[in-house]
Amino acid sequence: MRTLRALPLLALIALSCAAPAQGKSYYIASTEITADVRPDGSMHVREVRTFVFSGEFHAVDRFVVLPPGTRLDGIAVTENGAAYREALGETPGTWYTKPDGDRLQITWAFAATDETRTFALDFDVIGAVAKHADYAELYWQFVGKEWGVESEKARVTLNLPPGIAKTEIKAWAHGPLWGNVEIGDSRVVFGCDPLPANEML
Repeated sequence: MRTLRALPLLALIALSCAAPAQGKSYYIASTEITADVRPDGSMHVREVRTFVFSGEFHAVDRFVVLPPGTRLDGIAVTENGAAYREALGETPGTWYTKPDGDRLQITWAFAATDETRTFALDFDVIGAVAKHADYAELYWQFVGKEWGVESEKARVTLNLPPGIAKTEIKAWAHGPLWGNVEIGDSRVVFGCDPLPANEML
């Protein structure tokens, strides 16, 4: 029997200006992650986060943990459909990457003061699915406890290739007891509203 095991665990994201400061704070109003697994074992990920800023903020650092045998391709950052351009430095409207051990740091720059901003990060994961004799396994780190602020709404939708019945799928998640996992044909949805600070989903 063909089985796919989905194990979404940990992702890292941090605001470069997130240190406590007088009159400065932020929280995440919404985290919406969609992951599309392709028949060749790669996966496209789209992460959309809405930040509510109080005070001045200038950049987000996103750390993607790369399991052995995987790499990222096709990285893109957009805001309201407008693409940021790849460039070193922290000029608003730009992004860059930097290796960090077994992680890849993705940083994008902006200028925000007392406002709500929504950013989308897209990338392809090459080698995301490990294929075995009688099952395939996805072990990817989506949402993690390193966030120092609450996300009022957190959702991960994992779309699998067509033709996989829900009885062939096994999925696990970590997080608060009020979180949930919904398994359907070729789809798994992980959710938690709210997701507290320093909690994984």
